[in-house]
Amino acid sequence: MILIDIKTAIAERIKSIGGIVIASEVKEGFAKPAYFIDILPADIETQNVFYELATVNVEIRYIPLLETSEACIIVSQTLKEMFADPLKVDDRYLNAEGLTFEMDASALILNFNITFMQNTNATLPEYEKMQDIKISEELRTDGVTTNSN
Repeated sequence: MILIDIKTAIAERIKSIGGIVIASEVKEGFAKPAYFIDILPADIETQNVFYELATVNVEIRYIPLLETSEACIIVSQTLKEMFADPLKVDDRYLNAEGLTFEMDASALILNFNITFMQNTNATLPEYEKMQDIKISEELRTDGVTTNSN
């Protein structure tokens, strides 16, 4: 499923800078500093019967070792640079769009969207196979060909 693949690609990118990614379900007892990743479908726009344009919202929550705004400012710059490059997900390269940062009492929160085209579950109808058609042509005496079917 593409949402899980996107989440995995984001987690791998964060791990590449030495970050620790924690499962979103864990609320207490985790090592700091830590990153939490949530991804949710935001919008699906039908393009035609076979394709749709999907947008997902990504939220990355960074919990610093020490709850200081300086640590969050440094990490915000790192995250901004990290998601400036397209994200490789399977055979695609996806862009993070509309990065926004905010801070709550103890964490830095990054939100952005990823938009991509995906197949719908539509299938082509199956038609009965056409039989061989035999066309016989006769030449009239006036030189005109006629079809005798």
